[in-house]
Amino acid sequence: MGQVYVEAIIERLQLRVMVPHHYYIRDALQRQSTLQTAEAWVDSRVGVEWITGRRRICRIEGMNKLDRAVHYFGDHVNFDKAA
Repeated sequence: MGQVYVEAIIERLQLRVMVPHHYYIRDALQRQSTLQTAEAWVDSRVGVEWITGRRRICRIEGMNKLDRAVHYFGDHVNFDKAA
């Protein structure tokens, strides 16, 4: 999905928070994959929170205050990449 479509969906749904998750993860996908990381898109956004661990606990009270925030896990995944 290209950025034009992503922006249209964000606008239409009036998202409070976005968590990019279908992206290339080093050491988790085959090297031949044509997928790219989401970092360029994430870097272009305002309100990004770079999650430094494998999980994030969210409370509804905090989520209600967000407006198009991005919570990005980068290369952190909640499984053993080596397995």
